[in-house]
Amino acid sequence: CVFRSCSSDTYGGGTYCCDVVDCLYTNCTATTGGGGAYGDMKNNNASVNHTNVFIRCVFKDCTSASGGGLYGAKMLALTNCTFTGCRATSGSGGGLWSTTPMETISGCSFDGCTAKDGGGVQVNGNLGMLTNCTFVSCSLSSGNGGAVNTRNGAKDDKLGCVADCSFTGCVAGWGGGGLFADHMGDVIRCAFTNNIAQSSGGGIFSANILGVVEDSIFVSNVARSAAKGGAICAN
Repeated sequence: CVFRSCSSDTYGGGTYCCDVVDCLYTNCTATTGGGGAYGDMKNNNASVNHTNVFIRCVFKDCTSASGGGLYGAKMLALTNCTFTGCRATSGSGGGLWSTTPMETISGCSFDGCTAKDGGGVQVNGNLGMLTNCTFVSCSLSSGNGGAVNTRNGAKDDKLGCVADCSFTGCVAGWGGGGLFADHMGDVIRCAFTNNIAQSSGGGIFSANILGVVEDSIFVSNVARSAAKGGAICAN
């Protein structure tokens, strides 16, 4: 399916549903959340254990206040999706904003996405696995996580294993040009290149625990004003 220049005055400029496969969203807008799509369960029964999945979907130049490309309201998993030039104009998650914990983001790319927090991805809660993803030129007007932010204010949110990912040219208005989390698990076989934090952690900022960083490369990452950890800052 193709959704082009569709709009909503609230949520889901293109679609408001769950389980979407092989769809293209281009220049879609929503006033409140999910310029391209809003991912939700089939009903509002909180006892139903259902993970909303988006597989092989493309979001291009979609815009909303939060979740420029995709806004997830329930448990969400993404596989092989692409977000290009998506914008959160006043809130979080230029590509994706999930208001609840996420299981996995795998094989996805985020290019040129912008927001206040989480230029590529904002997850309010734990993110289990981030694997085989690329983040290029994602940025913030302010806030944390040029590419990915998993803090929702509770200061106990966890970013699990990050493996086989690359972060290039991402910029944070405060901490974590590439990644920002309160508790970060292992970072394995990842590349961080030319990322900038206006405060601390040009590549990675972990406010508390940081797991093992293994077989990863950090090139020309910069922490500016506070000058703590050009590549990594773990408090």
